Amino acid sequence: MTAAHTDSSFCLSHDGVLKHTHKYYTQVQMQMHVHKVKYCDFIVYTSINVYVCRTLYNKSFCENMRMQYRKFWFKHVLPEIKAHKLLKDCVPPLTDVSRD
Repeated sequence: MTAAHTDSSFCLSHDGVLKHTHKYYTQVQMQMHVHKVKYCDFIVYTSINVYVCRTLYNKSFCENMRMQYRKFWFKHVLPEIKAHKLLKDCVPPLTDVSRD
């Protein structure tokens, strides 16, 4: 697996496992969580080869992510929905442009 050896940002490790630190890992895990499946065949296509990496569902990882999402929701998203603060900060107030 040449890409894993030469590119540190490549999603698979040297032994062909999806890196737990890669953003695809979170995406794959949460999709498995939502769809209630036990594994996913993660496929990587490169100009050299096609790799199939069986990734197992990691319940503790998903529960941890759910807690982080929940905290983010209640701390940032819900208050914004209620107050529209970002919208007020970004959009200039309407002014009367009618001519006398």
